[in-house]
Amino acid sequence: MVIAGVLSLTAFACLSISCNSKKTEIRKELGEFTKATVTIPDNMDCIDGLNVKEYKDTTKKAKLVIYYDTLSCQNCSISHLSQMEPLFERSRKSGAFDVLIIFSPRPEECANVTTEIATLEFDFPVFVDTYGEFRNNNKCIPTDDRFHSFLLDKEGHPVFVGNPLDSKQLETLFTNIVNKL
Repeated sequence: MVIAGVLSLTAFACLSISCNSKKTEIRKELGEFTKATVTIPDNMDCIDGLNVKEYKDTTKKAKLVIYYDTLSCQNCSISHLSQMEPLFERSRKSGAFDVLIIFSPRPEECANVTTEIATLEFDFPVFVDTYGEFRNNNKCIPTDDRFHSFLLDKEGHPVFVGNPLDSKQLETLFTNIVNKL
């Protein structure tokens, strides 16, 4: 009985240290990210309905980026894109920020991702990082996909990390930050 208690205590201590270590690592990664500048390449494919064109940033507004990297299940992510409509509505109403949904698939998946997005004909544009430039130019983006939604100010600096659709608290914080831009 005492041995089981000691083992449980040891396991708990190791788990606690591991969790604290992970939290410290995440804080460090987020700290570095918020000091970085994220660049949006002009050669991404912009899929707007059935139209595919090259992306050009003409607005110079703040940007809410929703990023799906090579580790994301592309088909699963695409199937849930309609849930992002409230972000686009909010963007249109406020005029303070643009929404960029960016897929950065593996080269062998690009054609399938582009075709699938185009055939679903969303009421908003979706971007495909065909050449991997977004991914390659922004190594500062945390690897943890929980942090692949973020708001950039006009200069490309992250000022908010998280998806405002995930919780009321994130939505309130996002609103406060957008109002200050």
